[in-house]
Amino acid sequence: MGQFENAEGKLSFFDPSMGTAYYPAALIARDLFFEFLKANNLECLWAITGEKTAHPNGTRDAWGRRSYSTIYRRSNKKWVGRTYHEDIRHRL
Repeated sequence: MGQFENAEGKLSFFDPSMGTAYYPAALIARDLFFEFLKANNLECLWAITGEKTAHPNGTRDAWGRRSYSTIYRRSNKKWVGRTYHEDIRHRL
């Protein structure tokens, strides 16, 4: 549990947090991953999103928020990304 071996018995994927109270993670064998994509004519996209908020005076009267997202695509053996962000400021 928490790991996967390919047909040849090579460890392809594992979650180092299994059996712990830590956040889950996915570690993938790089060479096997890219071989799989190529053999199946697939492409990998990574999507990363998040948000940061700030309350500069310690109350909810004034606050700011930045929402962001990035999508990465593998192209010519390089990761190429496009980032979007939006800033919102609020004052009562």
